[in-house]
Amino acid sequence: MIDMSTWEELVVDVVNDLNLDPRNVRLDIPDGVPESDIVQDLFTNEKALSLVEGIARIGLLTHEVPIVVDRDGQLVVVEGNRRVAALKAIQNPYLAPDHQARISKLAQAVPDRDGVRRITVKRAPSQD
Repeated sequence: MIDMSTWEELVVDVVNDLNLDPRNVRLDIPDGVPESDIVQDLFTNEKALSLVEGIARIGLLTHEVPIVVDRDGQLVVVEGNRRVAALKAIQNPYLAPDHQARISKLAQAVPDRDGVRRITVKRAPSQD
């Protein structure tokens, strides 16, 4: 079991501060694709839309926080990519064009969209 109690907690903007991990093992995409392709893949193949539905219905559950690492001067999400993709799409439904209409409708039901734009993450000391 990894002791994460000493890892730094950060409050970040999901749109401006976090980058989805193109190396995510769930993804079947080539390296170097734009983040919008990662979002689209997570919505198409990994059921990120169900997370948007849940956030719209009951709010953002904060008992599990995304894990990030510093990679090339950026915060990259190494655990919690679907959740972060869902939060990014709530802010900008056009990130997942195939699901944009449904996300837009669901996002209207989110009582405080600004409240789910800034989240807490834990920064891992390394990729390992």
